[in-house]
Amino acid sequence: MGKTGASGAKGPQGPAGTSGASIHTSGGIPSGSCTSGDTDIDLANGEVYTCTASAWVDAGNSIKGAPGIDGTDTGAESIVLKGAATLRRSS
Repeated sequence: MGKTGASGAKGPQGPAGTSGASIHTSGGIPSGSCTSGDTDIDLANGEVYTCTASAWVDAGNSIKGAPGIDGTDTGAESIVLKGAATLRRSS
């Protein structure tokens, strides 16, 4: 194998990269400046907002799902404790 020569001169700096999108949270409708592509989640109700043309816009989506259906308490559930007999809850 041959010898490795000296390192070359440093090349020119490349162009600045673009900022990536950010995810923000708020306690209500977001306000203030934003960068297009940013997302805000309203922690009060789960609504999602996106930044379009430097303004916050309701995206029409929510991270909060619909409420579930309540279960029915029949009073007949059993709880098994390790090393103990099965206990029944009375109504």
